Amino acid sequence: MQAEEDEGPMPVEESSDHLDVSGASVTAPEEGVGEESVVFHENFYGDGDLGQCNNKAYGHVSATMGAWTPKIRIDTDGRSGGCYQQFGITDPASTLRTLKVEVNFYANGDGGQCNNPGLRTIPISSDAVQWSSRYRIDTDDRSGGCYQVFKVSGRDDIGLDVEFLPDGDGGQCGLSGTKTATSTNQAKFLIDTDGRSGGCTQRFRLRHL
Repeated sequence: MQAEEDEGPMPVEESSDHLDVSGASVTAPEEGVGEESVVFHENFYGDGDLGQCNNKAYGHVSATMGAWTPKIRIDTDGRSGGCYQQFGITDPASTLRTLKVEVNFYANGDGGQCNNPGLRTIPISSDAVQWSSRYRIDTDDRSGGCYQVFKVSGRDDIGLDVEFLPDGDGGQCGLSGTKTATSTNQAKFLIDTDGRSGGCTQRFRLRHL
């Protein structure tokens, strides 16, 4: 794995390109949290060997404000294909005015492992979910991995919690832990899964600070 980089690629356009799945999983908000109509969405799916992407149980998951999304599992390696990931936020009452949430995705080694890199905004829509431009995780035994950097701006009272943990060899899940992206702090992780045991689990929570 090469040394950490400070800057990723240039921004990419947002897209509604996603896999339509039925029976999306939604978790309930924690007690006492307002703005329950706000929902954070994740779309996680694969091509090739789907065992690399959440053990084949993949698709659209979501959670209301203050609640964690269900965990997804990243276990890409030398098997065929990879995993796509994209995000969206629905806010029917427009309670998140001025909020901007972004994710940057880029390589620190062999760029073929991190497809469609760049900085993208996570769309905030009032009705149907609009998806950020998807990127593709295809890490394996090639050098380096893929950085994910989550950023929040425009509001000082909203944060995005990201939990990124190993369930096997921890060297595959760089900068692991639970971090909060705020207007003053980024949440940065390194996906470097390969043929070592286990993978990396990940979940998200949009909340008031």
